[in-house]
Amino acid sequence: MFQMKWMLSAILFGISLVVALPANAACVNLPRTIVRGSSGGDVTNLQRFLNSDASTQIAIIGDNAPGQENGVFDLATDAAVKAFQLKYKEEILVPVGLTKPNGVVGKFTRQFISRLSCGAMDANRFFITSDTSKATVSTVNAAEAAKKLADLRARVNAILVSSSADIDSKMANLTKKTAVVEAKIAALDSQMQLKDRDIQLLDKLSSSDDAYLSPATSGVFGQNEPLHLGLLSSVQAHRGERIALLGSGFLSKNKVYIGDLPAVIASPNASGTVMYVTIPSNAPTGKTALVVMNDKGKSESRPFIIVSGDAAPHITSISPTRPTLGAAVVITGDHFSSKNDIVTTFGPIGDVRSTDGKTLQFTLNPSGATLFGASVAKTLPLSIGVSNENGVSNILTFSPR
Repeated sequence: MFQMKWMLSAILFGISLVVALPANAACVNLPRTIVRGSSGGDVTNLQRFLNSDASTQIAIIGDNAPGQENGVFDLATDAAVKAFQLKYKEEILVPVGLTKPNGVVGKFTRQFISRLSCGAMDANRFFITSDTSKATVSTVNAAEAAKKLADLRARVNAILVSSSADIDSKMANLTKKTAVVEAKIAALDSQMQLKDRDIQLLDKLSSSDDAYLSPATSGVFGQNEPLHLGLLSSVQAHRGERIALLGSGFLSKNKVYIGDLPAVIASPNASGTVMYVTIPSNAPTGKTALVVMNDKGKSESRPFIIVSGDAAPHITSISPTRPTLGAAVVITGDHFSSKNDIVTTFGPIGDVRSTDGKTLQFTLNPSGATLFGASVAKTLPLSIGVSNENGVSNILTFSPR
C-alpha cells in the first residue's frame, strides 16, 4: 500500500538531508508497541508499510506477501521489522543505545514509520539533522532548507576565499624568504670565488719559482685583473716588520692604508700579484684594517693586528670540551686583555672582556652562523681562537657532534 518511489541523502558540512517522495502513500500511525505474537489492524498497516519497500518486504508469495497481509505478527514479519530497524539504525536503534535490531516496534520505530509515511506526503517537506552522528530528526519546509543551503554555500565560499588569501600571503612571504636566501647564497658564492682565487694564488706561489712571478704569468693573476686584496702573509705583526700582500690588479704605484695612518707607497712584483709593506714605527698597537688603493679603485678591507711587545694570547682549554653554537663557553689561558675578539669559523664575537687576564666567558653565537642556518652550521667543524692588541692565539678546532 505504501510504495517508496525514491530517497535522497545528501551530506554537506555536517548537514544530512533525507527526502522521501512516495507514490500512492498512506499515512501509517501505530498507537501501541507491537511485538511478535501481536495481531490486529495496526499490524496489518505495519505489514503493508514493510511490503512497500523491497528491502523490508515480508514475503514474495503466500501469507503476508504484498496484498496478502493477514494482521498477524509472525516470524517473517519479525524478520522484516529487524531489517527495517537495521536499515534506519541511526534513527531507531542508536537513540536507545542499541546496536542490533530487536524486532520490537516501539516508540522510535513507530515515530520513524509515521514520519516516513505521513511527513513525506508533502513534497515541500523533508527531514533534516544538523549532525549525522545524532538521531534527532525534525521537519522544515523547502524554503527554510533552501535558505540553510544558501547560507552553507556562502560559508563555504568565505572559507575558500579566506584560505586562498592565506595561501597567497604565505606564498608571498616564502618568496621574500627565498629571495633573502638566494641573496645570501650569491654573496657566499662571490666570497667563495675570491677565496678560490686566493687558493690558486697560494698554490702557484708555493709550487713554482721565479717563472711564475714573471710577466708571462700576469694573465692569470696580474696587473690586467681587477684590484683584489686576497691574503696577508700574517694577520699580525710588530712595528718595523714586513708583511706580504697577495692579490691581483696591483699597479706600479699603489697606496696601502693601515688604519688611519698615512698611505704607504708600494710596488708589486713583475706579475702584479705580491707587494711587501713594512709596518710604520709610529703605528698604534691593536686591531686595525689594511686596504689597497690605485687607479683601479679600492680593494677589500682585511683585518690586521699591530702587536705590542707583550706575549700574544694563548688558549690552554675550552669548556665545554666540545662546544656547540648557542652554548655558554669559558676559555682558559693567558694574556687576555680587557678587549678581546673571539675568532670562530662563522665569524668573530667582538669585545669580550677578561677581568683576570686568564679567562673569557661568552655565548657562542657568531653572526655569520645565520648565513648557513643552525642545522647546517652544526654539521661543520668549529674553530675557536682569541685575538687582541697583543696578537692572535693558537686555534682549537672541534669536529661536529
